[in-house]
Amino acid sequence: MADYNPGITTIRVLGTKNTWTVKMATALSYGVELEMLIALNQDPFKRKEEQGNRTQYIQPREGMQTGELLRRHIINTLETGGIACYPFGIDGGFNKWSIVSDSSVTAMKHEHNFIWNSIEVISPAYYIFDDTLNDIRKTCRLLAENYMIHINETAGMHVHVGLGHQRFQLGHLRRLLAFFWGFEEQLNTLHPEHRSAENCGWARSLREQSIYANRSTTAVQKAVLPGIEEGIRYFLGQRFGSTRDIAKEAGGFDGNGKTMAYNFSSIALEEPLKHTIEFRQAAGTIDEDEIVTWIRTCVGIVDFCRCVDGSEAFDRVISLAREKDSPDKVNVIQLLRRMGLGDQADFYKERGLYFNLQKQSLPSFDDDGFVHLNDDREPSPAEGDFQLPPNAFNLSSLTSKVSSSHTERTPTSEEFEEISL
Repeated sequence: MADYNPGITTIRVLGTKNTWTVKMATALSYGVELEMLIALNQDPFKRKEEQGNRTQYIQPREGMQTGELLRRHIINTLETGGIACYPFGIDGGFNKWSIVSDSSVTAMKHEHNFIWNSIEVISPAYYIFDDTLNDIRKTCRLLAENYMIHINETAGMHVHVGLGHQRFQLGHLRRLLAFFWGFEEQLNTLHPEHRSAENCGWARSLREQSIYANRSTTAVQKAVLPGIEEGIRYFLGQRFGSTRDIAKEAGGFDGNGKTMAYNFSSIALEEPLKHTIEFRQAAGTIDEDEIVTWIRTCVGIVDFCRCVDGSEAFDRVISLAREKDSPDKVNVIQLLRRMGLGDQADFYKERGLYFNLQKQSLPSFDDDGFVHLNDDREPSPAEGDFQLPPNAFNLSSLTSKVSSSHTERTPTSEEFEEISL
């Protein structure tokens, strides 16, 4: 692929001063933001009776601000459990977890005399390795075991995906935006109705609310929005002067790109603090499997559109979006399988899809009451076809052999230099 240049990465071996430089496909990095409400007792002088299993509320001390108390308490809980956090009141970077308030998560009225505090739990910038995903799981368990957590419809989960120290190249962004444009309806079925563009101002549609989609819109008469084929051709073929130019096209038509379902606004900045794509549509959750699977899905999409081994795989997949009545012919389960993301496809098939977001007819059900997905488990592609390698997420298949003196293995996240998302 002409516009792809492998990154140069310095690997540091833990416990030694040894480093070596290898030419490899740039390791994908990610970060996750978890929004939630956590309960505090409204009356600091009266403890509440047990209410089922909802007993893990926090009891403030007299004179202490409840928000400060809660954030300090969470930091201490995570630190005690082995999760490194920035201290309360310290503006963190991207190397430890941060615990902050979030005004976008709306606290409900006092329920059972509790105060619900809005909290956002932000991960460090991680490389996509099993040990970093285990940190995500561990953090979720610590939160679930120690706090009374409520996830309502105002809470979301945001995943940032980047290329470590590297920047996205224009060809990569072309394919990503063409993919999001082409498969927006299928991807919507991974998320509940309250996270749709029609119901959520924090996850707006690329097809309907981006600058590109609304360029011809006037205050008097709204032009017909571009179709699927037109949008794909635009992002793949339009002449753009830079990555900033194409990223601006994905921004909100009102100038607010940070509220799009796929947020490219950091790439549109001249000197971005973090050069990432943010996936904003997922609903809030504290379920570790749901969170890890969505992270792997987001990273998998970005990795697939990178096309390390050539563009044939991408061309075959994007051709599915170009077919007439594409959402009726290929659902997101089939799409993920075609991209080599079989584990994610299995997870979402078992969990079920949110077909209410599609504008087509409702799906049929089999005799056992399960959604009938025609031909969702396709035969494995023939050798040499476009399936991603099964170990794509540990990156071992993308890493060049360092030298004959080193045994080939998958590096852990700690063997890489610190990164910034």
